Amino acid sequence: SVCLPKVLTVHIRRCPALVGVTVKSGVLTEVSLEDCRALEGFQVNTVTTPLTSHTIDPEILQIRVRGCKMVRVEKILLPKDRTIALNLYKSLAPCNTIGITHTGIVRMSLNGFSVSKLSLKCPALQQLELVQSTQLSEVSLDAPQMQALLIENCFNLEALPDLKACTSLSWLRIAQASRVSGVDSWLSTTIPCLLGLRELEIVSCHGAISPQIVHP
Repeated sequence: SVCLPKVLTVHIRRCPALVGVTVKSGVLTEVSLEDCRALEGFQVNTVTTPLTSHTIDPEILQIRVRGCKMVRVEKILLPKDRTIALNLYKSLAPCNTIGITHTGIVRMSLNGFSVSKLSLKCPALQQLELVQSTQLSEVSLDAPQMQALLIENCFNLEALPDLKACTSLSWLRIAQASRVSGVDSWLSTTIPCLLGLRELEIVSCHGAISPQIVHP
């Protein structure tokens, strides 16, 4: 646990025995954790300092975790008063179900994770990438501000997520989800609700796609 009130970036790499990390800073813009194979969780806290009070428009807090295969979602503790971009690359412990709830996450990328069911409740989330999750079968999203969504190489995904409440969605790509069924009915009920949709791409998903889908 370290308190670094004026430090902007923290990078921790190749610490095989490290199990937990707590970082406290008032002006932190980036945390990077890489190849810490025993890491189970981390905590980032905001510390108010004279320097913080002069920060008129703080940057997005970038959190990148790579190659930390034992991380558990319940042990990731992030500040509620920061705008956050969270990137987890091959950095989630295998489990059946995970849920992520946070009011400040605006961008999230989950790449290469062994989870069957994923539930996200992030009201500020604007961009989401779910890539290379071969075990993922079900996704539940509560993200009304979503603007861009990528689901790719999730071969066990059985159904597309309900996006009817994501009325701000403008870019959607779903690729290499060969077990997904009911694409035709999903399109016919979902696309009319996405009034801001400008780009749609569906590649290698099972099920016929009707040419009669009409977008307002």
